Amino acid sequence: MNTFISLWKEETNQTFETVIEKSKLVLQLIEKMKLMLLETPSYNLRDKDIIQYEGSILQLQELLHLKFNIATEILLRQASTLADLDTGNMEKTIQDENVTLYVWANLKKNPRYRSVRFSNTKTGFEIPKILATSDIALRLLHTHFDHVTPLHAVPAPPVQRVPAGTELFKGEAKSAPEALNREDPEDAKPQGRGSVFIQEGEIHGDEQGDAEVQMADVRSRPSYQKPAREVGVQEFGNCSAHVSCLSYQRWAVSPGVAMVAAMRHGGGSRGGGVQEHLPITASTCRSTCPSLRPHLLAVLRYLLKVIADISTLSLLGNDEILSQSQATGRLQVTHLTVLQTCEDFANLQQLGFPVDVTLMAAVKKDSKATEGELEMKLLSESVAEAQLDLIRNAPEKPEFSENKEVDLCQFMILGGVYHLDILELPPQCKPVKGWIMVEILKEGLQKFTYPPEITEDFETENAYPPIEVTLQVQDKVTFFEEPTVARWDAEGKYWRTDGISDVYYTPEDRVISFCLETFGPVTLMQDTHINMPYQSWELRPLDVNKVLLIVTTVLTEIQIQIQENLCMLSSIKVKDKEHSSVLEGKWMTPIPFIIALKETGLNIFPTAYSHFYVIINNKVPLVEMKAYRQMALLSSAFAFGWSKWNMLCNSTNVVFKMRERLTNELHEIPHWTLFMFNGDRAQRLKINEDSESFSEALGEGTEFHSTLFHMVKDLASKEAIERVRRSSCQLIDSVCYMLLSTRVLSYS
Repeated sequence: MNTFISLWKEETNQTFETVIEKSKLVLQLIEKMKLMLLETPSYNLRDKDIIQYEGSILQLQELLHLKFNIATEILLRQASTLADLDTGNMEKTIQDENVTLYVWANLKKNPRYRSVRFSNTKTGFEIPKILATSDIALRLLHTHFDHVTPLHAVPAPPVQRVPAGTELFKGEAKSAPEALNREDPEDAKPQGRGSVFIQEGEIHGDEQGDAEVQMADVRSRPSYQKPAREVGVQEFGNCSAHVSCLSYQRWAVSPGVAMVAAMRHGGGSRGGGVQEHLPITASTCRSTCPSLRPHLLAVLRYLLKVIADISTLSLLGNDEILSQSQATGRLQVTHLTVLQTCEDFANLQQLGFPVDVTLMAAVKKDSKATEGELEMKLLSESVAEAQLDLIRNAPEKPEFSENKEVDLCQFMILGGVYHLDILELPPQCKPVKGWIMVEILKEGLQKFTYPPEITEDFETENAYPPIEVTLQVQDKVTFFEEPTVARWDAEGKYWRTDGISDVYYTPEDRVISFCLETFGPVTLMQDTHINMPYQSWELRPLDVNKVLLIVTTVLTEIQIQIQENLCMLSSIKVKDKEHSSVLEGKWMTPIPFIIALKETGLNIFPTAYSHFYVIINNKVPLVEMKAYRQMALLSSAFAFGWSKWNMLCNSTNVVFKMRERLTNELHEIPHWTLFMFNGDRAQRLKINEDSESFSEALGEGTEFHSTLFHMVKDLASKEAIERVRRSSCQLIDSVCYMLLSTRVLSYS
């Protein structure tokens, strides 16, 4: 990337057509880097990578605009040779799929020629007399993209970098401190004699030569380290064991093998002990609960039973150990290490520890299985966290400094940016004895200041009136109401609406005109939430691994086809009339497809701040996410639809219509059935859509189930269940992503 930027900087004297051609590659690079930042989950992005990518994007944007300015200067030097025969002024239009350039050079300086209209377009200017007699050029550079607004104009809501997954897998995925605290209410207080008492405290510097336990928390990032802990003295009758945990870094995996170096003293004496190295299997370790306690209990069981000669152990309640006989002697545990791989055994062998070969083989076998299980669990939690991020509502609305500053959470830019500039006409090329001579100014292209910074107050209104601008609105953009015109404040780095007057929009001709006090970047905006909330929605299977999502709003009906990992705009109706779009028939992956729909004005994708601007039927994010996942899983054989009862149930439940749909023949499609789901329990409701009142009563002949999939297994045909089982993973993922992005359960 750096090489590309450096080499392009060195290229000089490029024409505007050459720059436009090169800009296609630049825009592709910018788009790819933006997609990489969007498609990568936040917890997998390193800060330095984000800074590097965003830095490269800014460099490319600035360099592209610089090249446009240089190419404009080269073009204006030739204005006299390109002059129109009728007017004597130069008029030039260069059009491309991403950029359109309109340039007019005032060569004749005729005070009567004040209306500028570009040939075969409706774009033009009405300039005052002072500009009509000045040595100037007018440039309108319409970029169909926005490189003016900062990348982070809207502050991003706080995102958890560590995939929590605790909400999704509650009861299983608890943090280590939480697990220790919730293990048993009775553990918080000292137990009686013969019980287990584990106490946490601070580590002491003189104990750093004691035991180490290294553990990996699957819910933590690789570099994350938890504070050191010390597990205090456990007393069993006349026997005690002291274990220090100095390196509590990451909770490793499930049942491991512990190597214990123990010092045993006979008869209560402190001298003459014999040190024993004992390999033991921590078979009672629970992988789903990342706490230190299960490992220690497993070690203590073995020590008490084998070394201290306690004949019987009784396991009561929550892994609580009670000794049924008296222990003799004292036992001091000096080292405790959780072994994960066979390499750990090999290292211990080199240090002279006796290692059981059968244990090595068992660890090798178990470690592979455990690694796969944990990898799947980590992936599942990471995906769940990323999906929750899509539907979490921001806790606070962003603040904007001035009244005239445009709220970019409420308004969105459509149709790109119109760069309006009044330029000083550079020296013209002159033919001299077969040569073309031109004076090249060192400072390059210069802007003409209008109105002047210092003027007499009584002259300003009459001598420097606003300039009337007429723009042609892009065909691919859909405005459902009169656009909001905004201008860029270069000093404050935001869009504002003051300094603009006499706005008039003709929707039939797609032309907008307005008066502008000062020139600069201008854009057209529309209410981001003009199509929210939705009136209804439906998710309908079309074929194997092919689904149709229909979202109906007050102004439009949008139909989106989803096939495998691709999406396509199937059709669109505006005010019940068919409406054409450049996106129809184009297959794209979900994220580029959503961006493309937004850029054309068809926005049905709420943001984290949308709930501040739209009255919504807010649902608990975890419940909403689980519902979308279940709907996506069944989408290839079952249709889902909006229900009015979803607004009457509480935020912890969602209600929707569902029916089996294996064919498009209307007479073979069963009637809608209402279902309610709260994330942990699915049920068929007794009421229907036409009932007089809402009731959570269970449908006759049905029962509660933990998921929708298990619910429909009791009701659906074998063909439907088989189609669900044969559904493509890519289809399920794409449908789920579109449902999470549209949030039909909360915004309908």
